[in-house]
Amino acid sequence: MYRKQKISTIILSLTVLGVFFVGITASAQRQNFGPPPQSPVPLFLVLTPENPKPDSNVTVEVLTADTDLRKATIGWLEDDQLSESGVGKTTHALHVGKAGSAVTVGVVVQTPDGSVYEESITIRPATLDLIWEALSTVPPFYKGKALYTQLDPIKITAMPEFVDSEGQRISARDINFTWSMGSQVLGDFSGFGRNTLNVNGPVLRPPLTISATAISRSGLESAEGVVEIEPVDPLALVYENNPLYGILFNRVIATSFALVGNEATIEAFPYFFGETSRTKLTYEWSINGKVSEGFRSSYLTVRNVAGQAGSASVNLDVTDGEKLVYGANNSFNITFGANQ
Repeated sequence: MYRKQKISTIILSLTVLGVFFVGITASAQRQNFGPPPQSPVPLFLVLTPENPKPDSNVTVEVLTADTDLRKATIGWLEDDQLSESGVGKTTHALHVGKAGSAVTVGVVVQTPDGSVYEESITIRPATLDLIWEALSTVPPFYKGKALYTQLDPIKITAMPEFVDSEGQRISARDINFTWSMGSQVLGDFSGFGRNTLNVNGPVLRPPLTISATAISRSGLESAEGVVEIEPVDPLALVYENNPLYGILFNRVIATSFALVGNEATIEAFPYFFGETSRTKLTYEWSINGKVSEGFRSSYLTVRNVAGQAGSASVNLDVTDGEKLVYGANNSFNITFGANQ
């Protein structure tokens, strides 16, 4: 973040050899270059990026609508020390330090008629990370991230790294968060200490783009963050439920399953079905295209009663009765007997 601070000890001096700066009082500056105009020229300093992160490169640009800066002699200072100067030098690049540090960038502009104008800006680097958490189903012992689906709720948490001038972290209670979804500002969910956002969906035009701007209570620190979340389709993965070892989560049934012995139980586990309980979903199994009316649960027991060799195609449809367009499908083959 930045704050304005007057530069009172810098003046432009021109020589036949070039352009240089010398330290002098503000009154002498005015005396050397004549009285200031009755209506001072407003200078604007613009940062790119607007909210610099720690240990990053920043560009500062001076703008005005009242004079041609291309013909003006412009000097840039960092913490009152001359960094560079030149005719038409409207931009200045610098590297900022860690969170909690501050650097004041000043600009002094001398127009061709000898008038001198000045402005400054203080840069305080800070970060704002956005972490999202999909409120969707995953099976036991799943080590991955629960992914986001288009119709289900998602929680986004803003994690600022704001450090004050004394090196103390600033609490989220003292930070004003402004949330946006796409170009829409979510005013009802913004305010001091409101560093979490719950989106209940559906999102009609994915991806889901969430941004947040954070400003400290003092106004000296600010940062922004944005996250773009691509939705995924729900999955229905199938595993063997072994009578000795339980569900073999380390061995997903992808394209085929070999029936060892005369009987085996396979079980379906839904991934990314929102907050709907696994037991409340509808499971429809079909074998060789024929729906197994007696098997509407998450598991299916298959048997080779006659001891013959062969194969069968299995199809599974998992749906959420409350969301008619919401579901997942899985298909694979079972081999048994000599065809294993």
